[in-house]
Amino acid sequence: TMDGVREAIEAMRGRIAGGIDRSALLDAMPAGAARNAVDCALWDLEAKLSGRPVASSIGAVPLRVLETAYTLSLGEPEAMAAQARANAARPLLKVKIGGDND
Repeated sequence: TMDGVREAIEAMRGRIAGGIDRSALLDAMPAGAARNAVDCALWDLEAKLSGRPVASSIGAVPLRVLETAYTLSLGEPEAMAAQARANAARPLLKVKIGGDND
């Protein structure tokens, strides 16, 4: 439960504040949501302190942004046309249409 996860993390407060590292964490907490949450936080902290993304710390290829459809909001035709013009460089514009029975 969420309460159990919170309690497990709270029980580790002193060791976390004392600077436990990821390796010691594996022995200090059983596998599960609480340990995963603390482990992720430690990865994030290490990355921030080093000024490098987590991906580079583990030798992963940086992710590239995947641009998907941009949705034009339903509105007055003039406003929709202006929104379409402002976003014309995007690879895909999606137009939501509807009627009184929608």
